[in-house]
Amino acid sequence: MSDAVVTDLAPAVRQPVVKRPTFVVLSRALAVALVAGLLLTAYLWATTEAKPRDVPLGIVGPGEAVTQIEGALGQAIPGGFAVRQVDSADQARELVRQRELYGALVLEPTGMTLVTASAASAPVARLLEALPGRLASAGGPANVTVEDLVPLPSADPNGSGFGLMVILLSLVGLLSGALTVLTVRGWRLRAVTAVSCGVAIGLTAAALAGPWLGVLPNGYWANAGLIALGCSAVALSVVGAHGLGGAAAMPVVALLVFGGNPFSGAQASSLMLPEGWAQVGQVLPPGALASALRSQAYFGGTGAGGGFAILGAWAVAGIAALMLGAWLRRSREHSYAAGTATAAPGTRILDSAPAGLA
Repeated sequence: MSDAVVTDLAPAVRQPVVKRPTFVVLSRALAVALVAGLLLTAYLWATTEAKPRDVPLGIVGPGEAVTQIEGALGQAIPGGFAVRQVDSADQARELVRQRELYGALVLEPTGMTLVTASAASAPVARLLEALPGRLASAGGPANVTVEDLVPLPSADPNGSGFGLMVILLSLVGLLSGALTVLTVRGWRLRAVTAVSCGVAIGLTAAALAGPWLGVLPNGYWANAGLIALGCSAVALSVVGAHGLGGAAAMPVVALLVFGGNPFSGAQASSLMLPEGWAQVGQVLPPGALASALRSQAYFGGTGAGGGFAILGAWAVAGIAALMLGAWLRRSREHSYAAGTATAAPGTRILDSAPAGLA
């Protein structure tokens, strides 16, 4: 018997050939430049166009005095304030604490008291503190007392630490979502991993920003829960987008988060942002997290409900997208299997089997 000759019948692995390499390089470079330009425009525009827009301001005093001050404010800063007459100084203070007013001017026989809450927005508080000088030049009271009902913590007197923290948390949420997509398979395990990452981030960030650094002064567990919800919402949005639309859908979520940061109001206030974009920023995860966390940490949870609901909606939408994507892939697999089973003998199936559940 002659020796059998064994040959390697495995097909050679061919490297993909890139057609029109110049077009590929230029198109990628232009796409990156476009994204960079959009993000740069968003960040710089939110900064250069920042000015007060209908900031709620209360005035306690006679009707004639209120009308006079409202006119003076309209001339000094057109469209900057939404003036509201308040019956008493105690009511004005309560409205400021409830976040219905950013400040109040209390007219008294001996002068004026400016009631503010710098924790609501340090830039708005500084703007309000400059108002008595403008009013004095227009014939208003010269003797002014400033009363800050809810001040920022001494560790973060300008609120810049809080704003930077919100931006970093949203970026960490993006990274945890991307890491989950790259390292975890199965929609259930991905959902659990994204939430677990959010919880871990919340516990860590609340401890660092609260007891250690003093940026978040009140309620460790409540702050940790809100941060966990915000980061989980971002991470679930990333994995949900991937589950439903594949890798091509993930940059959309990244753009929403990156582009939403400058319009979140985390570093100033949504009332300082361009009209329309402020409302858009508040329904994106960074803006919702900034609003809810500011209310919780500085105002005892007053006004946190809206941001909490928005973050919850983003988290639920991410899980729903994961489930829908898994169901669609399972349906395609069943259709392929049924088509293969009913094919006539000798029929060649040209379509490749769909990918398994990811």
